[in-house]
Amino acid sequence: MRKIDLNGFELKPFSLLVFFGLLFYSLGVQAQTKSETNYIPLPPTSWEGNLEEISPKIPQPNSPQDFSIQRKVHVIYLVPTNKIYNDSYKVGMADTILHLRDFYQKELGSNYAFTLNDPIVEVYFTSHDTSWYQNNPNSSVDYKFWNNVVNDGKALTGATDNSADKWLFYIDADPLCGQVGGAAQVNGPFGVLPANDLRGLTGQQNIPPCPQDPPDNGNKYRWIGGLGHELGHTFGLPHPPGCGGSGTNYGCTGGQTAANSLMWVGYAFYPNTNLLPSDKTTCINSGFFTPQNLAPPKPFDFNGDNISDIGIWRPGNGFWYILNSSAGTFTYQNWGLNGDKLVPGDYDGDRKTDYAVWRSSDSTWYILRSATNTFSAVRFGIESDKPVPADYDGDNKTDIAIWRQSDGVWWVNRSATNIATAFRFGGNGDSPIPGDYNGDKRADFTVRRSTNNLWYVNNSYLNNFAGYSFGQTGDKLVSSDYDGDGKEDIAVWRPSNGIWYIRKSSDGSVIYISWGIGSDIPTPADYDGDGKTDAAVWRPGDNTFYILRSSSGSLPAYQLGSSGDIPVASAFVR
Repeated sequence: MRKIDLNGFELKPFSLLVFFGLLFYSLGVQAQTKSETNYIPLPPTSWEGNLEEISPKIPQPNSPQDFSIQRKVHVIYLVPTNKIYNDSYKVGMADTILHLRDFYQKELGSNYAFTLNDPIVEVYFTSHDTSWYQNNPNSSVDYKFWNNVVNDGKALTGATDNSADKWLFYIDADPLCGQVGGAAQVNGPFGVLPANDLRGLTGQQNIPPCPQDPPDNGNKYRWIGGLGHELGHTFGLPHPPGCGGSGTNYGCTGGQTAANSLMWVGYAFYPNTNLLPSDKTTCINSGFFTPQNLAPPKPFDFNGDNISDIGIWRPGNGFWYILNSSAGTFTYQNWGLNGDKLVPGDYDGDRKTDYAVWRSSDSTWYILRSATNTFSAVRFGIESDKPVPADYDGDNKTDIAIWRQSDGVWWVNRSATNIATAFRFGGNGDSPIPGDYNGDKRADFTVRRSTNNLWYVNNSYLNNFAGYSFGQTGDKLVSSDYDGDGKEDIAVWRPSNGIWYIRKSSDGSVIYISWGIGSDIPTPADYDGDGKTDAAVWRPGDNTFYILRSSSGSLPAYQLGSSGDIPVASAFVR
């Protein structure tokens, strides 16, 4: 038995294609559009194994927990001897627990969130094949699979029945018909998620343990909700009182609100579900939740004050000149060569923008990490690629990513797992413009097609996409969050008339802002820290930033730079 930490592997871009999204789904039976998924939430007779509270047949913790230490949630990937390690499973697990961290924080309020172990997902190769977990004698037949997975998981990880942490064991194995599979102890340390959960997270066909049962082919959200339900049990959340009976709302004492909560059938409708008030109190008192700032870091914020900084980069000498927004002082940093492309972002998760460039001549990303003042050079992409760095996995770190226009494939090195994934979306001639268009704190694969001015926004969780007609030929693409609702707004700036056209995600209305002249370079960012992107331009003719502040309507102007400079905030304008 040996523990494998794949986070330490050397990244070899394009040596392995991890099929995700459209590419991945094309390998399985799962339909490629939401309308063809035919997913129906589980009926009451099929709840066993999906809404399981472990009975006293399984040992419960018998000693008080120590709340004085930092308690963590561990996600474990167990690979039996007759199975092959799957990158996409690890990516799916990390994505799921990060999603749930955000969900619980939103439900609890006051920034309360649980803490994840580092690494987020640990991989262990077991010494047993899948049949051992079904048949090794340890208890009654119905709990045999669950007990074997937990006992093996404890032996591999060192976890105990009285562990202060929570341990979620994903295993690439199926229970037999009638055996408990996906389940967790109420207020205990362990949860088990069998192979169907892994299939669900990666768009594969579900395999019912009992042949007479229909497959549970919900979209990815359903399987995220499933883990959220079991995780809730480990935090001490029971099924709502009365639920499980017949009649309206399944007999739940709390009516429809209780029936649709995460701890009953709400897992099937995730993220459109909720925690009950009593569940929230239990979570906060569990010792697992502490206030944490999980808001996405501000773009172009080099000093970490949550306000975008004005800055330019001088190709002639490779210097960045940054005006720190809070102190009003200048920072100078030599980083990059003439011909490099600016790719600033928070690559180390310290909530400060890192100086970074992508050099197409050697396909290398050069990043100066602000947290440690060290640099990294990562070869990722080919010369004709377009860099599209963003946070695609929701860990609040910028992911190195490129879009290959020749085949429309997005290659993303996900920082949560250090695994490179590929997703085909778009085609030659499109312009990639990734952003969080649905408000889930993850960048969505998005392209704008110049031939018809349509914006195509992908939603990988629902396996569908939306199209919006917006703009005209010659417009500059300046999508950002202009209305402060946490979602990217589709937007263009028209050089011919200096008007910003913004489609507000909050209500779908379109606003028009006249700001700038034809020779300006648009530099949208949140320069006043109010959570809304400000319309702004840099004028090469007088080397001046002109900003329209959304908070006050004031019009500050800052002279910075010289002829030939590149404004930092224009790095991702297309």
